[in-house]
Amino acid sequence: MLKYRIQYLILFISILGLYIFTNQYFIFILLLFFSIFPVFSFILLILSYRRITVDFEIPHEIKKSEAALINFTLNNSSFFPVSGAVLYLTCRNNLTGKESDIKTFCTIGNKNLSHISFTVSDMNAGQISVILNKMKVCDFLGLFSLSKNINNDKSALIYPEIYEVKIAMQHQMEINGDGEHYSKTKKGQDVNDIFALREYIPGDETRKIHWKLSAKQSKLIVRDFGLSLSYPIFLLLEIFNNKNENCDKTLDACMMTFVSVSQSLIEKGICHNIAWYDSASERLIVKEIESVDALEAYLPDLLSIQSYDEYTAALRFYEAGNYRNTQLVLYYITTKLNPEEIAKRALYQTVKTIYVTEETKDIADDSNITTVMPKNIKEDIGNIIM
Repeated sequence: MLKYRIQYLILFISILGLYIFTNQYFIFILLLFFSIFPVFSFILLILSYRRITVDFEIPHEIKKSEAALINFTLNNSSFFPVSGAVLYLTCRNNLTGKESDIKTFCTIGNKNLSHISFTVSDMNAGQISVILNKMKVCDFLGLFSLSKNINNDKSALIYPEIYEVKIAMQHQMEINGDGEHYSKTKKGQDVNDIFALREYIPGDETRKIHWKLSAKQSKLIVRDFGLSLSYPIFLLLEIFNNKNENCDKTLDACMMTFVSVSQSLIEKGICHNIAWYDSASERLIVKEIESVDALEAYLPDLLSIQSYDEYTAALRFYEAGNYRNTQLVLYYITTKLNPEEIAKRALYQTVKTIYVTEETKDIADDSNITTVMPKNIKEDIGNIIM
């Protein structure tokens, strides 16, 4: 717009100078026209300004390897033309917390719909929010503009790339659990489930007698209670954000690693638990993964979380939960290594740490720590052995 104003000013001064030196009537009419026409253009801008609307669409789900196509539709329902509009947008990744401002120009006709599309690429996994902050409408001379606040916010999920992890486990194992799943072959002591009904045998506990059924059949019937089950593998995600220059790459790699490990396990038929800390609700979210469909169902919630600046938040909430089981193997996938906290947890169960970092310094030789670097993400994930 500044360019058009300078051009117009130069042209106006040139005509004014020409009139001063020639004093011709035609030049005077031309000078008068150039003096009045901007006013006329501004009046038309005012008349059309409030009749211009804008909306946009973005896919709900986007693969990380693909570019996000954002489609804008502008409608000028007035009879008066404008040269176009400048759209001001903000793209924010909720996982990394980083945002970028985008400005784009589009033309608008009178009594017409205008469409414009542009792509946003090089995105990190997680939920992105695209905010259309405002629209600046320009007159057809490009000299004036009026701004309109829009504040239209839409979001999309960026799905991470998934790489194969080496799974060395031979078969699925099960341990005493939380009562959501029960053994089909073994009885237990969970009164919430009945494994089988049978006749009373001397020595059976009195509390197991089914009195109503016994009265109907005129003999003592005993209930064998169920054995509640869970799975011995627990994947815990820690997305600490140190807010350095490359934090977005590290967080992106951490999410890719977490999802890759979970999918590799379930594709091998190994059911497991996944957990992450939700900073918005300040609680640990725990889900049982029994199939690829279950993992896909929970991915939107997982990808919508925000990173945080408390580097052991997930581990702290895990400690506070009822997960102290010596049979449970914890795979701690984190962007921040805290040997002291991990050592405390290792007193109660086996802890395997997958450390996602940009740092190139050597880490102490520890068979329980695997390092994943964003620049070698595919190779490093492929080297993870479970």
